[in-house]
Amino acid sequence: TRTTLFSLFRRGLYYPIKVPKTYTWRDYGDIQWAEGMSAGHYDWVRAALKHYLKTGNLEALRWGMAAVRSAVSVDHAWASPKTPALNDWTNLAGFARYEKGNHGGVDFVARPTHSWLEGLFLAAALTGDPWVREAAIDMAEGDWRFWGGSNPAFSVPPRDWNALGGEVRIVGWPLLAQVVTFRETGDRKYWTKARELMDALLLEEAVWGQKGYIGDRSRWGYANNVYPLQHGYTAKGMLAFADLAMARGEWTSEYEALLTRWATWLTTPVPNGPYYPPTATTAGAFAFYWCPPGFACAKATSQPEVAYNALVVDLLAWLATRDPATWTPIARQVFRDYVYRSAHPDPAIVGFLTNQYPATETKILGWMQLFGDRAAQWCSSRCSPTRELRASEGPVGTRAAEKGGPSMPAARRPGV
Repeated sequence: TRTTLFSLFRRGLYYPIKVPKTYTWRDYGDIQWAEGMSAGHYDWVRAALKHYLKTGNLEALRWGMAAVRSAVSVDHAWASPKTPALNDWTNLAGFARYEKGNHGGVDFVARPTHSWLEGLFLAAALTGDPWVREAAIDMAEGDWRFWGGSNPAFSVPPRDWNALGGEVRIVGWPLLAQVVTFRETGDRKYWTKARELMDALLLEEAVWGQKGYIGDRSRWGYANNVYPLQHGYTAKGMLAFADLAMARGEWTSEYEALLTRWATWLTTPVPNGPYYPPTATTAGAFAFYWCPPGFACAKATSQPEVAYNALVVDLLAWLATRDPATWTPIARQVFRDYVYRSAHPDPAIVGFLTNQYPATETKILGWMQLFGDRAAQWCSSRCSPTRELRASEGPVGTRAAEKGGPSMPAARRPGV
């Protein structure tokens, strides 16, 4: 039998920790990591079924179907939104169970920050199972309710940036869910909510000076710190929104400028941005904590983590299609470092298994399957595997900002 990542998942053997554990009926279809069963986080259902569709690999299908069953049963918070069974700080009905504890345990049961539904819609299309489709829509409903329901997002306490701890993904992942569900169902309420969330990002980024980032102004987080990882997560939902808004003729110059600033900040070298450009011996990479110059932060800007490249490549590829002269060099550099170094910081090791991130490797492997599709398609005709980037083609840093931003095709402005 050919060994694949999914065949190892199926046997419960791919865990480089001291005690691999054994799957029980409640765990089968999950992925183990340092703090328990991850409930398939980073949409491993999508990863497995996508791999099956691309390759015909039956191990991916077998494990993927197990992951689907787990996702719509043990790992889904089925509950009545009107009479919630748990007295939590919010109604958690519809979300996927959290990545820690006993499938969420009693402290963190389920969260919008850890719920994905693209894989569920894909599974519903493959199987025709209405239960799977119901779970996907139920998750979208959870996000819709969390962000105000029929009321505008951020209009219902405690939904405000002071309470979010700088976790931009708490907007970003629901944004993706609302876009995908509108695309799958045609129900306009999901598109309305997606627009509210995109506009919320635009407004909060303005609070921080329209510099391409959203910082932590919460009462309980790390004051003034900014998290590049969260911005990478959120870019996926922003790009899905962009695709659909353009198709609907609803894309605006303000939205385009936001995505441009987002990427410009991400690729600006430290200390003015979170990017560590490549050297003769190291790959380019991003900090986890970043402190804006002039601010007193709880955490100093941290050292680079090349794994985070996975979260940025699609945004840079998208911009490279809009403004090739400005964005192609940095898009190609970050994508190259992502492919060769994200899962294996040691360039002498290449393969789909990794011990580089003890007990959390399923995160980076999950990222590499959830992100990168757009960048790979773009790079297929623009990245030579034998061609090294010259120093003159290195990171653009603040090039876009120095030029006053890239030229953009005509875009609709709000209300026009």
